[in-house]
Amino acid sequence: MVGMKTGTVGTPSSWDAFNDAQGTNFSDRNVREYTDLDLFFNKRGTSKDITKVTNIQAVKRSIRNLVLTNHYEKPFHPEIGSGVR
Repeated sequence: MVGMKTGTVGTPSSWDAFNDAQGTNFSDRNVREYTDLDLFFNKRGTSKDITKVTNIQAVKRSIRNLVLTNHYEKPFHPEIGSGVR
């Protein structure tokens, strides 16, 4: 692990994991932009509309919402949910 800050010998610190999770992929093949609503409902200054999150933040929030969803919580889709709390 050359050039990597470590919390203990040989293991990455939580700061490294945070930086890795916030990174972006500048590949030419990745042309999709993932968007989601900001569930904190912050208002944009000019249009008074709620803000949106894009790309990495949108994917992270969507995965978190899926993991925190219980079985039978979504109507007509009892198979969606993980039961993790």
